[in-house]
Amino acid sequence: MIYSITGTIQEIKEQAVIIDTDPVGVYVTVPLSSKFHPGQSVVLLTHLHWNQETGPALFGFENE
Repeated sequence: MIYSITGTIQEIKEQAVIIDTDPVGVYVTVPLSSKFHPGQSVVLLTHLHWNQETGPALFGFENE
């Protein structure tokens, strides 16, 4: 299970961010993507959800 992810915001999407964890960029769905900006260092607690039709989705939160 993925408990948290630490890295730098690489890109902002609508309701998601791409976090550069070096060497991997991870797509993380977040509640409010406008809170973040490129270059910002973040630590997000995560929840991995698996949908049988669409596959995995990683959700990130600043606190529990």
